[in-house]
Amino acid sequence: MRNEEAQGDTILWGAMSMGGRAQSVTRLAFSEYFLFGIGASVVAPVLPTVIDEFGLSLAVAGLLFPARSLGGSLGGLAAGPFVDRYGTKPVIVLSIFLSVLGLTSAVLAPSWPLVVVGFTIFGIGQRALSTCLNTLVAEVNPNQTGRYLNYLQGIYGAGAMVAPLLIGVALLQPISWRWIVAAPVLLWTLFGIISMRSPFPGKKAQSDTETVSTPQLARSTLLLTLILIAFCYNGVAGSLVGWIKTFLDLAGTMHPYLTTSTISIFYAALTLGRFACGALTQRIGNVQTILLCALGTTVTYPLVVIFGQQPLLLLPGIFFSGLFLSGLYPTALAIANRAFQRQGGTITGILSTGMTLGSMLPPWWTGMIADYTNFQTAMGANMLLVVVLLVASFELVRRTRAEIHSQRGYVDVSP
Repeated sequence: MRNEEAQGDTILWGAMSMGGRAQSVTRLAFSEYFLFGIGASVVAPVLPTVIDEFGLSLAVAGLLFPARSLGGSLGGLAAGPFVDRYGTKPVIVLSIFLSVLGLTSAVLAPSWPLVVVGFTIFGIGQRALSTCLNTLVAEVNPNQTGRYLNYLQGIYGAGAMVAPLLIGVALLQPISWRWIVAAPVLLWTLFGIISMRSPFPGKKAQSDTETVSTPQLARSTLLLTLILIAFCYNGVAGSLVGWIKTFLDLAGTMHPYLTTSTISIFYAALTLGRFACGALTQRIGNVQTILLCALGTTVTYPLVVIFGQQPLLLLPGIFFSGLFLSGLYPTALAIANRAFQRQGGTITGILSTGMTLGSMLPPWWTGMIADYTNFQTAMGANMLLVVVLLVASFELVRRTRAEIHSQRGYVDVSP
């Protein structure tokens, strides 16, 4: 009897889009992703204070980025298959628990290595949660995947925009960075309780497409291209927002609160861009939206490099880079979810891992290069990622249709 009820519930969820319970779950996912954005932007504003407390070099401090991203890679990959098998609710609850555990460990850590361990655990929980929420929103909005995934990521940008402004005010007071990092713990605990008491869809409803085997996934040019786009997007974005406050503080030409606000400028542009791309995917399609974003990034990111030593002139480069980078990952995620409908969790986890690797290596090498040269040279090195992004976007346009129509189990990736 229970199996029949579970099967009926799965069919019901498969037929629903934004009506009834699906709408309430989407709202909850948006709320949790707003908090996810806050958590993602906690490190950069407090990093200079952390460096001072532990007496770290930029290269050593930069280890925080690959450590957190390594945890994120593990969390994203592990969460996907579990979501496909057991549904989103148990994985979301477990992810929130790990997030709370990681942040609490970082706050209480007496030494720098233990701070790194805490943020690594936090990365596991956060990336697993991201995989769940992206899969959930794609599942309950099957006819407008590109639109609602861009909206979801836009909500993330709003959280990441608000956090540095609030943290900047807190840093003007005689308060430890530990209290600032501790604040999201209370919010995550609250959302964990809400998630446990909320209705969620069960296992993903079966679609008409066939499951694609692991060897087929590994050989898929479409998937590999989307992973590359996700990597390059977060490599550029993660390096910029991860280090911008630290570098501007070292330059000493701007008030500390203003240097913190530059992070919010980037995320304000990211938020605006994602809501715009949500509408744009409905007009020109997912693939064309990615190409437009890549072209815009190629034009605007060099402003960051050219004016890297002139803070006021740097701000337009930060804003427009965020604007054009905005639609790359959520739209790539929409394409992947539509192309591999039976494996939404697994595919989201794989693409999330590609993005997480982008936040691991480039920010680390950016800190190392800046240690030996300067901010301008370090940001200039990441122009290589912009070039790769552009090439991958053109490759996506060229190969998408041919691969989709030549492989069993794939569906159209238009909005």
